[in-house]
Amino acid sequence: MTDMASYPNLESETTPIGFEGVGSAEDPKKDPVATSRDTADEKKDLLESVEEGKKEAKRSAEETVYFEDGKSKIDFVLAYRLKDEERDNKHDDDQKKRDDKRNKFRENCEKEYHLVFEEQDCSDSPDQKTYYWKVHCTWQGILEGAERIGLRLPISDNTLDSRVHWRTRLMERYLKLKDPFAPNIPEKFNIPHYLTAPFRIRDKDRFIYCSEENADKFLTEAQRSMIVWDSLQRAGYGPKDGQYGIERLLSNKTFLDAFPLHDGPYQTKKDEEFKSLRQLLYKRWAHPLYAFHKNQPLNHIRQYFGEKVGMYFTWVGHYTYWLLWPTIIGIIVMLYGISTVVTSRNPIAADACGEPFPTYQFNGSGVPVGPPDSYTFYMCPICDTRCDFWYFQSECTASRASLLFDNGATVFFAVVMSFWAVLFLEFWKRKQFVTQHYWDTLDFEAAEQRPRIQFERKIEKEIASCKTEQAKEKYRRWNPVHEKYDLVQPSHRLLTKVIAGFSGLVFMAMVVIIIVFAVIIYRIAIAALLYLPLVSIGGNAVGAGASLFASITGACVQLVFIMVMNVVYKKIAVLLTTWELRRTQTEYEDSLIFKLYIFQFVNYYSSIFYIAFFRGNLVGYPGGFNRVGAVRWDECATYGCFLELTIQLIIILLGKQILNNCVEIGIPLIKWIKNRFFHKDEDEDAVYARWERDFDLPAQDSFGLIPEYLELVIQYGFITIFVAAFPLAPLFALLNNWVEIRLDAYKYLVTQKRPVAE
Repeated sequence: MTDMASYPNLESETTPIGFEGVGSAEDPKKDPVATSRDTADEKKDLLESVEEGKKEAKRSAEETVYFEDGKSKIDFVLAYRLKDEERDNKHDDDQKKRDDKRNKFRENCEKEYHLVFEEQDCSDSPDQKTYYWKVHCTWQGILEGAERIGLRLPISDNTLDSRVHWRTRLMERYLKLKDPFAPNIPEKFNIPHYLTAPFRIRDKDRFIYCSEENADKFLTEAQRSMIVWDSLQRAGYGPKDGQYGIERLLSNKTFLDAFPLHDGPYQTKKDEEFKSLRQLLYKRWAHPLYAFHKNQPLNHIRQYFGEKVGMYFTWVGHYTYWLLWPTIIGIIVMLYGISTVVTSRNPIAADACGEPFPTYQFNGSGVPVGPPDSYTFYMCPICDTRCDFWYFQSECTASRASLLFDNGATVFFAVVMSFWAVLFLEFWKRKQFVTQHYWDTLDFEAAEQRPRIQFERKIEKEIASCKTEQAKEKYRRWNPVHEKYDLVQPSHRLLTKVIAGFSGLVFMAMVVIIIVFAVIIYRIAIAALLYLPLVSIGGNAVGAGASLFASITGACVQLVFIMVMNVVYKKIAVLLTTWELRRTQTEYEDSLIFKLYIFQFVNYYSSIFYIAFFRGNLVGYPGGFNRVGAVRWDECATYGCFLELTIQLIIILLGKQILNNCVEIGIPLIKWIKNRFFHKDEDEDAVYARWERDFDLPAQDSFGLIPEYLELVIQYGFITIFVAAFPLAPLFALLNNWVEIRLDAYKYLVTQKRPVAE
């Protein structure tokens, strides 16, 4: 925080510094009143200009992302906070231990990884409690870190023309029109395309821009943050095994947070040029008014956040674009469904809503007596004790409603969607390979053999505990490519852990099935309890709504259980995957994704599969109903289970989308408000520095992008497997993803800390 007390007090009686002679000499020829007025105006203008200078100085201090020397850029920030009693008692044992860990950690970072630190005292922070260590990576640290993590850096310019979207090429080259969907990127932010290779210090002369003066061209800020984060993960802070890495210091509260800085403020004044990539991305990508209809600037997203985030938004954009075609067909199918409601082409609806069935009363000789009674066509009671017979004609409205989705066109739509699913995946593979080739990540997983630090430390500890060389050999494997021994986990140990993890997955899936069964019992009970009260209110026509009400509330209850079980199993899946001790980060993420997806598949789809394929087939027949204890098994309405399947699908699909979007944008916003305004500095002249602003932002979810991908994959299942039950599912998926892209962009740029690039 910059101390604003150094500015002169212009409201005092003393003359402002540098203007002592203004108005001091009197001209006898001038009118004294006019002279006094001119002097007052000059002083007023002077005060305004100096105040503006103070504001500009404060604004500059708040926006800076450099050390106090103005040259060393801040690559990372570490924050810690002391309790009041710890600050007052300098000899507190716990404080001394944490201070020793921090100092040793800093010493190792400076010595082994060439990082430079600049400390900011808590007296300069808004809450007067938080200390900040600003971290800068030197040129030597960049070179060693780039080689250590295998960064691909430029070796020459790529003279090949980059691919241009067919729509842009058609409009700009042939029709001479400007593409309204292309983001308007200023020329100074154009990103050159290079040919790259894995960096080696011994070959540094072969890499272009490999000099400290051209560091900004040599690698991006995202790559710098990768290097610093890797160094912070490796640096030790004590002599014992396992005393290493910033993640352990964060877990034991030695440090409160560690994060890379955002690139200055995200907002710009009207007609002001963009000063940073963050401002460009906000206006051309995340802004709800200016960017909602624009294509995503994927190369700039990749440059700011890294390849992993860039590939995620590439996938979402491609998927959303392809949803346009099934959306159009789904709307046409829905319109056809509306026409069937009007014309009653379905036989069941025609029976329920047409002329009532003629039934007669007979005398003892079997001769009809009187006119036919049209309202004595009864259906069996929906429950055993409380329910009465009911009229078939009371199902007219519901059977008509089912025709919106249960008609011949939905069969055609299901066939179309099966072809669409295959084409979409094939075209995504093409898009993925083109993007990976352009970003030089095509062989990333094949080349990424660097073990996770947690894996290395754990295996090294196991080797140290071995008493014989033969026992140590189980943890080593010769790598002929790198001509050295790699650390491995014995296969029998890994297999045991994988089986245990799969057993946990099966157990949680059984819990989900039990919940589905409980919701079935709830639905049966609610339908039976509400039937008689509804009949007494409005007759059989209203009483028939008991089953529909039970289906709607049952779907809502199922949605609540789905969201709760997702949260619970996420924590269990992380514990199981960490326990498995996967060697590389890719293996760790693959194992975690497998567990989460299998569970979410069962969690989201089990109730829908039950209604679509099992409900109605397990009921039995009058006089021989199947039962669960004393309760009769769940059954479909006379017009089938299709309407209830549609209700279940709509509530789960739309409810999931709405809740996820509210959580994604709402929780970070609430955390930011809490962090900012509950620790607000009362001094209006206090500088709210960039690292302090970013510290108040919530961090990215510990799962990273995995929940985002899973959300879209589950949605993809809804619109392909069950699209016949709800033809408008692609439309709502399209609208959700359109909003999702902008919400995620806003979240990444504004409401959460900048994630470490991967």
